Amino acid sequence: MADLVRESVTEYLARRPARDRRALLGRARSLTGQFHSGYPEVAENHDRHLDEAYDS
Repeated sequence: MADLVRESVTEYLARRPARDRRALLGRARSLTGQFHSGYPEVAENHDRHLDEAYDS
């Protein structure tokens, strides 16, 4: 699932003009670490968390 999202975002950004792409990447990077899920191990167990969310 994560690979599909990464590939989709990469392809989407590749279609945009270079200037807009840099701005979008900068905005996306500025969000890194801004939000807390409450799950300290989410990076290691993201598939399990997604499965649980979709099963709800």
